[in-house]
Amino acid sequence: LQCSEKSITCLRARVERSGVVVDKHITRHGDWPEADGSLQRALVEFVEAENLADARVITILPRHSATVRILELPSHDAAEIAGMVELSAGDFVPYSPDEIVVSSCIIKKLPNQQAQVLAAMVHRPVLDEHLSLYEGAGLAPESIYLSTACMLAALEYPSAHGEGTALYSHLTADSLEIMALCDGELRYTRGIEANASDIESFCTTIDQALRVCERELSHTGSGSVFFSTGD
Repeated sequence: LQCSEKSITCLRARVERSGVVVDKHITRHGDWPEADGSLQRALVEFVEAENLADARVITILPRHSATVRILELPSHDAAEIAGMVELSAGDFVPYSPDEIVVSSCIIKKLPNQQAQVLAAMVHRPVLDEHLSLYEGAGLAPESIYLSTACMLAALEYPSAHGEGTALYSHLTADSLEIMALCDGELRYTRGIEANASDIESFCTTIDQALRVCERELSHTGSGSVFFSTGD
């Protein structure tokens, strides 16, 4: 479940012996300023309409709400990796350890006990606000996933990619997320708040974001660009 001032999106699924089965994908669009309580009311109405009160809920935190780094660390042990990331988190954000929530996962095991790691650092008030919104609608999220991790799962990273450079962009009603894979390895990720209702401005944001990505990857060759949207 993911919501913002412009859209509420829900993917309903169930787990069977054969795997995860998707039952329904629902999206509602609107203009719900969070400051005046409109977003909270819209989410309450959505939860009631879709009978989500007793559902197991996993929420999605958008990429632009977190500081994300792609690291290469000398371990294949998840607990050891988590400790390394927590110790270095202060190098990436201007907050003290008690002001942030840190999470990490191994996204690709490399030779010689090296690992490619996706590390995310979120300012605690941002996470508290995220949880408060859902709790205000009577929900108790059991997990919060970062949208970047969801994109990687959808792309079947790292198993489904070979040589060359590819840019993947996911668009929602109020955000844009870009990631780049070079020769099958994640090299770049960025999230941006944007307003899809203003088409001209949104297209400009997309163009500028792609140009920044290309500059960051100037040492690689040109490749394909793919777009997806959940709305």
